[in-house]
Amino acid sequence: MADLFHVKFSAERIEAAVAAREFAIAEDIAAALASDRDRCAALVRVAAQANSLGVWFSAADAIRSGVSVEKAREAVMSEAANKDSCDD
Repeated sequence: MADLFHVKFSAERIEAAVAAREFAIAEDIAAALASDRDRCAALVRVAAQANSLGVWFSAADAIRSGVSVEKAREAVMSEAANKDSCDD
């Protein structure tokens, strides 16, 4: 079991530590944001594809709920296939 000690640091030292941590993870944050922007753009394209297939798909709902592009495509294609089989 570890003993915990509370160390008091000056506001300047705390600010410097926070800035150093932020700098250390800045690239990771930028990469994660870029990846999510790409996911959102792809989901908007899936919604356009769904519309052209006569299938309803909400990109906004998919983005908010964290749906992957692959799952969205599968759902749209499945819905389109079911729609086609019902139309026969």
